[in-house]
Amino acid sequence: MRDVTQNCFLFISENIKKLNEIEKIKNDNKKYVKTVDWYIELMNNDCQYKIENIFTVGFINYYKSKGVIKEEIILQENQKIKAKESFLQGNENLYELIKKDFPEETDQYYLSQLYKIKNIADKSYSDYYDFQSKANIFLEQKEDLKIKFINETLTSDLADYTKNDAIDLILEFIETNIKKK
Repeated sequence: MRDVTQNCFLFISENIKKLNEIEKIKNDNKKYVKTVDWYIELMNNDCQYKIENIFTVGFINYYKSKGVIKEEIILQENQKIKAKESFLQGNENLYELIKKDFPEETDQYYLSQLYKIKNIADKSYSDYYDFQSKANIFLEQKEDLKIKFINETLTSDLADYTKNDAIDLILEFIETNIKKK
């Protein structure tokens, strides 16, 4: 346990140093690229230390005002590949950065995650919640209120066998819609 704590402390202090170096960069384009690189690299850490998405409205507005980006985060090709690899290793915070460039990979990743949850024998509330959250990624653009309602029932007080039927219906709906793309 002590090694993990020391490693995390070292990890955090190294990242503070990296951020200090990034802050010293005068060229806004270079600073932007280094910040995105730092964030993608940060998502690959072994510590329990994870940060939420840094690409907030403030971050985007700052780089828009500097003329570095137009509307949204722009990744260079090598950053896209790094972000995709990290996402496929489970760093789901990177989803928003890669979903447009790698729609098939992100769909397959989340579909496999949904099947992993489906195959858990004795699901807990958090398993149903995780399934619901991951399914929402597929369902957010759909206008089918019935399937959205079914997905919402996963965190209700229904019996597990009913929830498992709901999972089957949701997976069938998602797979049908993936094939239509």
